[in-house]
Amino acid sequence: MAVRVFISHSHEDHMLSSALTELLCNTLGLQEEEILNTSQVNTGLVPGSIVSEELREAMTSAEVVLVVITPASGERPWVQFEAGGAFFSSKRLYILLHPSAKSPHTLPNNPTLMEQDEEIAKLIDAIRNDLEIKVAASTVKTIQAISNFIGEVKAYNPEYTLLHYRNRLELQIGFGDVFEYSEPGGIALACDNRFDLVKRGEGSQLYERTLIGQFRRRFFKQPSLDDFREYMIKGLGGSSLEDRFEVGHVAMSPFPEVITNLSENSTLFLVVLYTVADRDGVIEGAADASSVFMAYERLWTAAANHRPEAVVAPIFGAGQSAALLSRQQSCAIAITSALCVSLRQPIYPRLRLLCRDRESYRALNIRAIAESVGLERGPRA
Repeated sequence: MAVRVFISHSHEDHMLSSALTELLCNTLGLQEEEILNTSQVNTGLVPGSIVSEELREAMTSAEVVLVVITPASGERPWVQFEAGGAFFSSKRLYILLHPSAKSPHTLPNNPTLMEQDEEIAKLIDAIRNDLEIKVAASTVKTIQAISNFIGEVKAYNPEYTLLHYRNRLELQIGFGDVFEYSEPGGIALACDNRFDLVKRGEGSQLYERTLIGQFRRRFFKQPSLDDFREYMIKGLGGSSLEDRFEVGHVAMSPFPEVITNLSENSTLFLVVLYTVADRDGVIEGAADASSVFMAYERLWTAAANHRPEAVVAPIFGAGQSAALLSRQQSCAIAITSALCVSLRQPIYPRLRLLCRDRESYRALNIRAIAESVGLERGPRA
């Protein structure tokens, strides 16, 4: 079946392009095979094909080209190249602009604003005329399809990915400093079974990279090391420096009074995630996949029981918590464990996982992870 509609977009915007494909199918009666949406399995390129040749064939047969402009795609040369190719080939060209993006002056035609239902309705009518489609979807079905699409547009944020599971689980996956998180709720802090402090942890390269080290530098510059140790031990439910806790131990503790820039409703979730060993004078950390899974599972269970408004946690990975896992592996474990907990009880808090930086976030194949465990994208129903 020949391609009739070509969707030009950045693969980072696969949620929007998927929602756009669904909108076209539900309102115009198009088949998925008639839409080329390269970031989706059912509407993408044929595996093993020569990309440039297949794109050229799709562009040749396509009667309508839709260009999705977001902060992720607005300056991408390939997107502008595809838009220019459609324009000079006299294709019907429509620019769809996300409210968080600026319209590139290099693209032709006035953009359609994605969050406005009247403009989306006009776009659908225009495409129907371009493709000479005689049979129209019912008014109720069209209104619902437009509403669903605009819901996806409003839920989309280029800074994070939003995932849901049957109204029981909400996950936000993004990047940034976990300690800059300002919404009321809880913050998860990964530590080892000796508090990162007992075996000459402070000042070592490992300690400076851990969340415990970042936490103390941010909020405990004035209190003494002994005061910090006492706070950590009590927070974990212990009584002395000799106390040890199993990997996966989770405790809740109020933030100390010295912390003034967090919400009064904030709670600290202390998670014992890994062990620290002194090998020939070198401090090393270790945690395997089963340990990380157990830690996350207990964290989500504690969050469901405690019911804060939100819980933010780092994607525990190499260089963040001394766990011997990549961020991709840690993200998969975090999502899978949250889903397992949600199957036993609804998780009402919003769970937010953070990578340290944008590059780590972009490196995550979130779509593949989410699809493998059956999570949905977009606004909760």
